[in-house]
This record gives sequence, structure tokens and C-alpha cells, in this order.
Amino acid sequence: MGIQQQLCEIHGRLDRAAQKAGRDPKEVSLLCVSKNFPKEAICEAAACGERLFGENRVDEFSIKHDNIKLSVDWHFIGQLQSNKVRKLIGKTSLIHSVDRPSLVKELQRRSLEAGVVTDILLQVDLQKKEGRGGAGTDAAKALLEEVSLCDALRLRGLMNVAPFGLSALDTERNFADVKGLFDGFSRELKSPCFDTLSMGMSGDFELAIAQGSTLVRIGSAIFGARNY
Repeated sequence: MGIQQQLCEIHGRLDRAAQKAGRDPKEVSLLCVSKNFPKEAICEAAACGERLFGENRVDEFSIKHDNIKLSVDWHFIGQLQSNKVRKLIGKTSLIHSVDRPSLVKELQRRSLEAGVVTDILLQVDLQKKEGRGGAGTDAAKALLEEVSLCDALRLRGLMNVAPFGLSALDTERNFADVKGLFDGFSRELKSPCFDTLSMGMSGDFELAIAQGSTLVRIGSAIFGARNY
């Protein structure tokens, strides 16, 4: 199937998953993960009405942002090194992968220098393992307090990547735990801007929707296999 047909199928699955969970499908947005795919694929998806695109490498993000002239919103979803923050400031609609104090400080500093407010998500990993991005529960709570003091950052919510190799049941439990953390933070913040829960990818987005995800990140199920 081509990109248009894949998108129709994904939107159908998204709608059915939301309805099964008793939710309005309009509560869930689709982020097309375009990493490693060419300009032509992004333009085709945009021609089908997609407006949210995600990249996970800073250099590839910069090239696409600067050279693809479309009215779309660009998200950065990959692990982010502090020394590359400057390349993203003012160009992203949302940075999903904020998971440590040093990154918060650099995002705040660069955003102040540029005179912009940067929208971010805290990336959480409640089963924290070495080598994976994301803050554990206690670290996420500390980051929440730190970000609340940063006037050039706007905290929009949380992001999670489910640990690989889990059963469907354990994956759903992971998403439920992240939703619980999200709800707790929401009660604490009482901010209408805290409205985004980024959970679910090509292989598990229906499970994520069942547990309250508002933004699913889908790449291969739309664009096909990647050429790494």
C-alpha cells in the first residue's frame, strides 16, 4: 500500500481504538514520524492532510525544517544532547525528550537568548534502565519543579516509550502507570497547557490510546520500512 492508503488504515485503527476506550477520536492526534524518510514521503503525507511530523536526529531535523516548505508542525522526539539544543530553538512546536536537569537548563538559557518560549514534554521511563532515555518517577517529579521555575519553557505534558519486549498486558500496564503520573502532575499544576500525553508507536499505539494517550507517534506503519 502507498502512504495515502496506510494513513487511511492508521486513522481507522486510531478511531476504533478510541471508540473502544469510550473516547472521542478527536482527543488523539497522529504524529507522523518521518525520520530517515525523504522529502517526497513527507510531502505526500502532508498532501493527505497530515500536519504533525516528528524527527529524532537534530541534523536531519534541521535540514528538513529548513528545506521543506510546508505548513506543518515539527516535533523533536529523539534523545537530545545539550550541545545541540541551539539548533532546535525557535523551530519546534514541541520537544518530547526532556529528561534531565542539564537539558532543562540549556533549553531555558537558549530560549531566553532567542526570546521565545519553548514547548516541551518530560520523557519518563518508569522502569528506568541503563541506556534508555527518560526520567524515573522521582527524577520526573524533580524535573517538574525545575521546569516550573523556567519562564522560557512551557511544560505541555509527558512522553513515554514502552520498554521493548513486554507482553501486551505489561505494555498496557506501563502506559496506565504513565497516565497515572500524568494525572498526578496535572492536578498539581492546574495548568490548561498541560494537555499532552505522548505514548504509543506503530506496534502498540492502540494499547496507548486505551490508557489515555493524546498523541501517538507512528512511522513505519505509515511510510514503510526504513533504510538505516
